[in-house]
Amino acid sequence: MKALQEYQKWLNYKELPKKLYQELLAIQGNTEAIEERFGGVLDFGTAGLRGILGPGLNRMNIYTRTSWALAQYILRQNDGKDLRSIVIGYDSRHMSREFAQEAGLTIAAAGIRAYVSPYLCPTPEVSFSVRHLQADAGIMITASHNPPEYNGFKVYDPHGYQLLPEAASKIHNIMLENQDVFKLSILSLDDATKRELFEWITPKARYIYKNNS
Repeated sequence: MKALQEYQKWLNYKELPKKLYQELLAIQGNTEAIEERFGGVLDFGTAGLRGILGPGLNRMNIYTRTSWALAQYILRQNDGKDLRSIVIGYDSRHMSREFAQEAGLTIAAAGIRAYVSPYLCPTPEVSFSVRHLQADAGIMITASHNPPEYNGFKVYDPHGYQLLPEAASKIHNIMLENQDVFKLSILSLDDATKRELFEWITPKARYIYKNNS
């Protein structure tokens, strides 16, 4: 019943992208397909999360709550910093650039500056950029070796290392706090840029990375 209610909420959401809406229409009346997509949520662990692209809480899409949860986790650190920041990179997977930008705008809405790569980048470059820009965390949009229909979200700590289990568990629990994915705040690209909360990483950072690899 809960899965069906969530499915109907997504189906009736007027701002849902056309492609996601069409995918929902295609499974209308299919209880098993609805339960598989809406009966659970993607699990976030030390390796981040990954899932099949598509609409639903158990799918990778622009409404996945990981960026919001990571932002809340960082804001709850209480380390006295005036402005926090997160580096975001992405690979050539389907929707990777869109997910990277959406993550940046969600993070910006929380008052955290997002440094987003303007081009494809390898994971080590994200790790380096976190340290180079003295950011609080890093995000890499990638599904590694998984099939083409997958994408994923990996998180790195301020030292550019993969998150420890305790931190990953806290982020996962924060993800579960917000039950309505359509009510999460997000800024427009223009607004985030004007507020200096969204910034494309300059080619200079890549040059420094390549010369230090």
